[in-house]
Amino acid sequence: MIKKKRNTEFTKEQELIFKCVKALSDLSENYEEVTKDKISDVVENKYGYTPDKLEDIQNKEYKTDLEKLLLNYMAAQSDLEQSKVTNMNYIKPNALTMPTPKPVEQMFDGVDLRNKTDIIVSAINAKERYVVPTQVVVLPESENSAVNINRKLTVYDRSVFNGICSIYKAGNKAFTVKQVYHAMGGKGNPKPETLDTIKKSIMKLRATFVSVDWSDQLRMYGFNIAKDITFKTDAAMLSCEGVQLKLKGKEVSGYKFISELPLLTYANSVDQICTVDREMLEAPVWRTEENIVLIQFLARWLNYNKAKNAGKSIALSYRYIFQKTGMDIEKTESRKRNRKIEAIHKIMTYWTAKKYISGFSEYIAKQSFGGITVEFNEAEDESEEIKDYSIEE
Repeated sequence: MIKKKRNTEFTKEQELIFKCVKALSDLSENYEEVTKDKISDVVENKYGYTPDKLEDIQNKEYKTDLEKLLLNYMAAQSDLEQSKVTNMNYIKPNALTMPTPKPVEQMFDGVDLRNKTDIIVSAINAKERYVVPTQVVVLPESENSAVNINRKLTVYDRSVFNGICSIYKAGNKAFTVKQVYHAMGGKGNPKPETLDTIKKSIMKLRATFVSVDWSDQLRMYGFNIAKDITFKTDAAMLSCEGVQLKLKGKEVSGYKFISELPLLTYANSVDQICTVDREMLEAPVWRTEENIVLIQFLARWLNYNKAKNAGKSIALSYRYIFQKTGMDIEKTESRKRNRKIEAIHKIMTYWTAKKYISGFSEYIAKQSFGGITVEFNEAEDESEEIKDYSIEE
């Protein structure tokens, strides 16, 4: 049975409340500009959320994630007499956390999800098909914005998001841009332009509305969930406010989480998270944007395949690697293409030395640019179940 596809638009009310939350988050970054009058101007005068209307939302028995988010922002901004500097005890992530459900894959793979789309998450040969209704909308910046953000999520945005997920899962309540760089696999002291790129990505994630209903996926896994019960979210992909942080005696700009990360909650719920040891990210390649994306993709691919292909060898084409890391192998200049292939070899050589894989070799195919054949270690736990249908070539 194939569930009927819905084409539900991002409603005007959802857009209004989300824009109000986004305006509050933008305001919070201008530390000297935040006053009760300015908050009132945004919430009440510009978007019409009067105290009475906010109280009505507060008293609702059932609140949407967007309504909860608005109330959380208002609560966070309520006491303006508090110190603007937050002491920070940072917990360094010892692993990279990457949500891997198929809808998350498609969000960052360029699939147009502006209209609600039913993404099939069941296996190809399953008797019944289960779907996850998904919608992703990146709201445009205002006309007077100094930063023009690409409204399409990219593979690099995903790498940044994975770094933030790692920071959040380690138990942190706040973070800096530099900490995101290190969490996503960066090394050393990043260049200012690298930090600027990450900050722009954070701005985009904060301006991205995600709606995901994974109720059917839980039923697919055998959970006894009544038809009138839903597990879903309609919220910002990243809910945080700009703050000043005191770290090791120094004041730095950063962000404080306002609420949980909805896609991480979803991935935890359906047990589709790839967790990679920090050591795996230490491959001896330059930490360019392309190489950070490359390491993360190869790590997800390896994590997906290591159990079901234990003791076997399988091929991975260069064309597929380039495609999944945001590049077209045929349109890539030959020198840049060769540098990327060289980086793939260095990563695989490093992982072989660290015994993440048994080995690898290159195969040549004139018509398809060839690829590598990866030899997997013998199984450590034969009972390990693979549920992620999203990382197959």
